[in-house]
Amino acid sequence: PYAHVGEGTTRYYGDTPLTFADEELLTDVKRELEKRTGHRVATCPVWTTDALYRESRREVERFSRVGVCGVDMETSAVFAVARALSVRSVALLWVSDILDGKGWRPHFHEAALKREIDKTLAAFAAYLSGAE
Repeated sequence: PYAHVGEGTTRYYGDTPLTFADEELLTDVKRELEKRTGHRVATCPVWTTDALYRESRREVERFSRVGVCGVDMETSAVFAVARALSVRSVALLWVSDILDGKGWRPHFHEAALKREIDKTLAAFAAYLSGAE
């Protein structure tokens, strides 16, 4: 539903530590994707950073404590630009790599993840086109 700003683009569109998805659009997209895919769609904050290799354990722990469930490189900027242009926006993100007490476990290239992404994107395209 929102992103913690940790990249440089967002600051050109306002001095804010958080940027937000359009709540009404988020609710609609979540409902439709769950109906069309049969899967639960989680909504949670992300931390957007353009310095992925500078993530420290302390930052990851701090953001985890405030409910962040993922890290990406675009969401806060997309939300900021959308707000500046008066355009509604949401972000569809998938968890590909797991970082926990067991270390870093990449799953980005797994076929099962790619199938789920394709299935969800097809459902999203159908939603956007108004197809039932």
